[in-house]
Amino acid sequence: MSDRYYLTSGGHVLISGATGAGDRYGGKSSTAHWWIENLISNGWIDSAFVVDPGNGPYQYQEYQTLRGMAQAYQSGARRFSWPRESGVTDLVTFVDELPGSACIVFDEAWAYADSEGMENTIRNLGNQEDPVRGIVVSQRAWDLPDSIRNSCPLKVWVGPITSEGEQYFKTNGMGHIADDCDPDPYEWIVTDGGELVDRNPPVPGEFA
Repeated sequence: MSDRYYLTSGGHVLISGATGAGDRYGGKSSTAHWWIENLISNGWIDSAFVVDPGNGPYQYQEYQTLRGMAQAYQSGARRFSWPRESGVTDLVTFVDELPGSACIVFDEAWAYADSEGMENTIRNLGNQEDPVRGIVVSQRAWDLPDSIRNSCPLKVWVGPITSEGEQYFKTNGMGHIADDCDPDPYEWIVTDGGELVDRNPPVPGEFA
Protein backbone atom coordinates (compact mmCIF):
# COMPACT_ATOMS: atom_id res chain seq x y z
CA MET A 1 0.00 0.00 0.00
CA SER A 2 1.26 3.49 -0.78
CA ASP A 3 1.59 6.33 1.69
CA ARG A 4 -1.79 7.58 0.44
CA TYR A 5 -0.28 10.82 -0.80
CA TYR A 6 -3.44 11.31 -2.84
CA LEU A 7 -5.39 12.20 0.29
CA THR A 8 -3.39 15.39 0.76
CA SER A 9 -2.39 16.12 -2.84
CA GLY A 10 -5.36 18.43 -3.37
CA GLY A 11 -6.43 16.72 -6.57
CA HIS A 12 -10.09 16.32 -7.41
CA VAL A 13 -11.42 12.77 -7.13
CA LEU A 14 -13.90 10.81 -9.24
CA ILE A 15 -15.38 7.78 -7.45
CA SER A 16 -17.31 5.22 -9.44
CA GLY A 17 -17.99 1.51 -9.32
CA ALA A 18 -20.11 -1.36 -10.44
CA THR A 19 -23.88 -1.02 -10.41
CA GLY A 20 -26.18 -3.87 -9.54
CA ALA A 21 -28.15 -5.54 -6.80
CA GLY A 22 -26.69 -7.72 -4.09
CA ASP A 23 -23.91 -7.40 -1.57
CA ARG A 24 -21.09 -7.50 -4.12
CA TYR A 25 -21.78 -3.99 -5.32
CA GLY A 26 -21.95 -0.55 -3.80
CA GLY A 27 -19.65 1.24 -1.39
CA LYS A 28 -19.05 4.42 -3.39
CA SER A 29 -20.72 6.78 -0.92
CA SER A 30 -19.09 5.00 2.02
CA THR A 31 -15.69 5.48 0.43
CA ALA A 32 -16.44 9.17 -0.18
CA HIS A 33 -17.61 9.51 3.43
CA TRP A 34 -14.37 7.96 4.71
CA TRP A 35 -12.33 10.17 2.40
CA ILE A 36 -13.88 13.50 3.39
CA GLU A 37 -13.84 12.57 7.08
CA ASN A 38 -10.11 11.88 6.82
CA LEU A 39 -9.61 15.27 5.22
CA ILE A 40 -11.44 17.28 7.86
CA SER A 41 -10.56 15.18 10.92
CA ASN A 42 -6.85 15.46 10.13
CA GLY A 43 -7.05 19.19 9.46
CA TRP A 44 -6.31 18.95 5.74
CA ILE A 45 -9.46 20.95 4.99
CA ASP A 46 -11.37 23.43 7.11
CA SER A 47 -14.95 22.55 6.17
CA ALA A 48 -16.82 19.67 4.52
CA PHE A 49 -20.00 19.65 2.42
CA VAL A 50 -22.06 16.89 0.82
CA VAL A 51 -24.48 17.56 -2.04
CA ASP A 52 -27.42 15.16 -2.39
CA PRO A 53 -26.63 12.76 0.46
CA GLY A 54 -29.91 10.91 -0.14
CA ASN A 55 -29.90 7.70 1.90
CA GLY A 56 -26.11 7.69 2.03
CA PRO A 57 -23.98 7.17 5.13
CA TYR A 58 -23.21 10.81 5.84
CA GLN A 59 -24.15 11.95 9.33
CA TYR A 60 -23.98 15.69 8.60
CA GLN A 61 -26.72 18.15 9.47
CA GLU A 62 -28.76 19.06 6.40
CA TYR A 63 -29.57 22.70 5.70
CA GLN A 64 -32.27 23.96 3.36
CA THR A 65 -31.12 27.59 3.12
CA LEU A 66 -27.77 29.31 2.81
CA ARG A 67 -28.76 31.64 5.63
CA GLY A 68 -29.23 28.72 7.97
CA MET A 69 -25.93 27.24 6.87
CA ALA A 70 -24.15 30.56 7.37
CA GLN A 71 -25.55 30.86 10.91
CA ALA A 72 -24.41 27.32 11.70
CA TYR A 73 -20.95 28.07 10.30
CA GLN A 74 -20.67 31.19 12.45
CA SER A 75 -21.60 29.03 15.44
CA GLY A 76 -18.72 26.65 14.69
CA ALA A 77 -20.26 23.92 12.52
CA ARG A 78 -17.93 22.62 9.81
CA ARG A 79 -19.80 19.63 8.35
CA PHE A 80 -22.89 20.20 6.20
CA SER A 81 -25.33 18.42 3.90
CA TRP A 82 -27.18 20.21 1.12
CA PRO A 83 -30.03 18.90 -1.07
CA ARG A 84 -29.35 19.47 -4.74
CA GLU A 85 -32.87 20.89 -5.13
CA SER A 86 -31.71 23.91 -3.11
CA GLY A 87 -29.19 24.83 -5.80
CA VAL A 88 -25.77 23.28 -6.35
CA THR A 89 -24.32 26.42 -7.90
CA ASP A 90 -25.57 28.55 -4.99
CA LEU A 91 -23.83 26.23 -2.55
CA VAL A 92 -20.56 26.35 -4.47
CA THR A 93 -20.63 30.15 -4.52
CA PHE A 94 -21.23 30.14 -0.77
CA VAL A 95 -18.39 27.70 -0.08
CA ASP A 96 -15.98 29.61 -2.30
CA GLU A 97 -16.55 32.76 -0.22
CA LEU A 98 -15.76 31.04 3.10
CA PRO A 99 -12.32 31.45 4.66
CA GLY A 100 -9.97 28.48 4.51
CA SER A 101 -10.02 25.35 2.38
CA ALA A 102 -13.04 23.13 1.79
CA CYS A 103 -14.14 19.94 0.11
CA ILE A 104 -17.49 19.24 -1.53
CA VAL A 105 -18.73 15.72 -2.16
CA PHE A 106 -20.99 15.73 -5.22
CA ASP A 107 -22.87 12.50 -4.58
CA GLU A 108 -25.17 11.04 -7.23
CA ALA A 109 -23.46 13.52 -9.57
CA TRP A 110 -25.03 12.02 -12.69
CA ALA A 111 -28.36 13.52 -11.55
CA TYR A 112 -27.03 17.07 -11.99
CA ALA A 113 -24.22 16.44 -14.45
CA ASP A 114 -24.72 19.82 -16.15
CA SER A 115 -24.35 21.81 -12.92
CA GLU A 116 -22.34 24.99 -13.41
CA GLY A 117 -21.34 24.85 -9.76
CA MET A 118 -19.85 21.38 -9.99
CA GLU A 119 -18.10 22.33 -13.23
CA ASN A 120 -16.65 25.47 -11.63
CA THR A 121 -15.42 23.52 -8.62
CA ILE A 122 -13.68 20.83 -10.62
CA ARG A 123 -12.22 23.07 -13.31
CA ASN A 124 -11.34 26.22 -11.36
CA LEU A 125 -11.69 26.30 -7.60
CA GLY A 126 -8.95 23.85 -6.71
CA ASN A 127 -6.26 26.23 -7.96
CA GLN A 128 -6.56 29.18 -5.62
CA GLU A 129 -5.21 30.33 -2.27
CA ASP A 130 -8.13 28.79 -0.34
CA PRO A 131 -8.90 25.80 -2.55
CA VAL A 132 -12.22 24.04 -2.84
CA ARG A 133 -11.62 20.38 -3.58
CA GLY A 134 -14.24 18.17 -5.22
CA ILE A 135 -15.08 14.49 -4.74
CA VAL A 136 -17.45 13.45 -7.51
CA VAL A 137 -19.44 10.24 -6.93
CA SER A 138 -21.38 8.67 -9.78
CA GLN A 139 -22.60 5.17 -10.59
CA ARG A 140 -22.02 5.82 -14.27
CA ALA A 141 -19.02 8.09 -14.64
CA TRP A 142 -19.43 8.09 -18.41
CA ASP A 143 -22.68 10.02 -17.96
CA LEU A 144 -20.63 12.96 -16.70
CA PRO A 145 -19.19 15.61 -19.04
CA ASP A 146 -15.67 15.08 -20.36
CA SER A 147 -14.66 18.29 -18.59
CA ILE A 148 -15.45 16.69 -15.23
CA ARG A 149 -13.83 13.34 -15.92
CA ASN A 150 -10.72 14.86 -17.46
CA SER A 151 -10.24 17.34 -14.61
CA CYS A 152 -10.22 14.66 -11.92
CA PRO A 153 -6.67 13.25 -11.96
CA LEU A 154 -7.55 10.82 -9.18
CA LYS A 155 -10.02 8.13 -10.19
CA VAL A 156 -11.31 5.56 -7.74
CA TRP A 157 -13.11 2.34 -8.60
CA VAL A 158 -15.00 0.52 -5.84
CA GLY A 159 -15.69 -3.21 -6.00
CA PRO A 160 -15.38 -5.83 -8.73
CA ILE A 161 -14.62 -4.73 -12.27
CA THR A 162 -17.64 -5.88 -14.25
CA SER A 163 -18.11 -5.64 -18.02
CA GLU A 164 -19.30 -2.06 -17.42
CA GLY A 165 -16.11 -1.42 -15.51
CA GLU A 166 -13.94 -2.86 -18.27
CA GLN A 167 -15.59 -0.50 -20.74
CA TYR A 168 -15.08 2.41 -18.34
CA PHE A 169 -11.36 1.75 -17.99
CA LYS A 170 -10.85 1.20 -21.71
CA THR A 171 -12.72 4.39 -22.56
CA ASN A 172 -10.39 6.29 -20.22
CA GLY A 173 -7.25 4.72 -21.69
CA MET A 174 -6.72 2.45 -18.68
CA GLY A 175 -7.63 -0.92 -20.14
CA HIS A 176 -4.49 -2.47 -18.65
CA ILE A 177 -5.83 -1.83 -15.15
CA ALA A 178 -9.01 -3.79 -15.82
CA ASP A 179 -6.86 -6.65 -17.10
CA ASP A 180 -4.45 -6.66 -14.17
CA CYS A 181 -6.63 -5.84 -11.17
CA ASP A 182 -10.03 -7.07 -10.02
CA PRO A 183 -10.92 -5.75 -6.56
CA ASP A 184 -13.03 -7.74 -4.15
CA PRO A 185 -16.41 -6.33 -3.08
CA TYR A 186 -16.00 -2.92 -1.43
CA GLU A 187 -12.25 -2.82 -2.04
CA TRP A 188 -11.21 0.34 -3.85
CA ILE A 189 -8.40 1.08 -6.21
CA VAL A 190 -6.89 4.50 -6.90
CA THR A 191 -5.46 5.59 -10.24
CA ASP A 192 -3.51 8.77 -10.84
CA GLY A 193 -2.87 9.95 -14.38
CA GLY A 194 -4.06 6.62 -15.72
CA GLU A 195 -1.76 4.48 -13.57
CA LEU A 196 -2.71 2.26 -10.64
CA VAL A 197 -1.21 3.69 -7.43
CA ASP A 198 -3.07 1.88 -4.63
CA ARG A 199 -5.42 -0.93 -3.73
CA ASN A 200 -7.25 -0.49 -0.44
CA PRO A 201 -9.42 -2.71 1.76
CA PRO A 202 -13.05 -1.71 2.33
CA VAL A 203 -13.45 1.37 4.49
CA PRO A 204 -14.35 0.70 8.13
CA GLY A 205 -17.97 -0.16 8.83
CA GLU A 206 -18.71 3.04 10.72
CA PHE A 207 -18.50 4.95 7.45
CA ALA A 208 -21.06 2.74 5.67
